[in-house]
Amino acid sequence: MQLSRRLEYTISWRKQGRKRKKANDSKNGVEGESPVVMKEQENLRKKVTDLIKKQKLPAVTKIVKGKDDSKPWNADARAKVGSRLIELLAVTNSLYTASL
Repeated sequence: MQLSRRLEYTISWRKQGRKRKKANDSKNGVEGESPVVMKEQENLRKKVTDLIKKQKLPAVTKIVKGKDDSKPWNADARAKVGSRLIELLAVTNSLYTASL
């Protein structure tokens, strides 16, 4: 369960990164967002970067959770992801031991 929660957290971070990439594209005129929203996102990005440099990770997590609009995974989805990861680890491990 812990592994699937970590994976869910990682996916959440990646979604934030994609949103940031879209914001950067819109800065270049690709997407039509208002300048106020772009300025707000830029300020938030600078704040998160500074907090990461200062190693204030709980504050960063709080900001990300506040901006994250995805729903948490249910237990069934976590179990499926966890079992698939275990399966992949077992295959990788068997390939590694066979090559020795």
